[in-house]
Amino acid sequence: MGVVEDLDNKFNTPLKNSVKYTTETDDAHPITALLQEYGDMWVKCLQSNIDKKQIKSSGDLKQSIKYDPRIARGKVFVLKMLIADYYKFVDQGVKGAASSAKAPNSPFKYGSGKGKKGGLREGMIKWVREKNLGGLKAEVNLESWAGYLAYKIYMEGKEPTYFYSDCITEESVNELRQKLAQQVKQDMINLWR
Repeated sequence: MGVVEDLDNKFNTPLKNSVKYTTETDDAHPITALLQEYGDMWVKCLQSNIDKKQIKSSGDLKQSIKYDPRIARGKVFVLKMLIADYYKFVDQGVKGAASSAKAPNSPFKYGSGKGKKGGLREGMIKWVREKNLGGLKAEVNLESWAGYLAYKIYMEGKEPTYFYSDCITEESVNELRQKLAQQVKQDMINLWR
């Protein structure tokens, strides 16, 4: 699992100002509560979408979803979504090496030379073993079946699910920004009373 995205980078409009970010957190601050509210909401939405869209293999993707709200010196507000690195491929799909029909709008494509060589096949071998498809026992059958599936996905691509894009939208991020701005304004008013 890796930190794959901080919401500043998603929509190119910052949630944090120019003050240097530190790892200090003030759990009692109202802004922390606001960040936690949105973090909880987005985690629930993502996990619910994974269930609704029946996105499952090992369950690692769903289990990886977490968030980390931070406030540094009361000036920098960061909400990092933590999720397995491959979520973007599941969300946006992947164009096939021979066809883009399943994911015509995806920025990702099999055969582009950017991914790990043999990674899809390795993943399919692991998946076929875990699922024990068709009661296959012989290693040669597992390898053959996994190779066939990997080749089919590689050539045809993988459809997008939009499980992430449907939850963490530009509108919901902007709503959080507005609420943060309102809370900062209220904090400043309270400070000068």
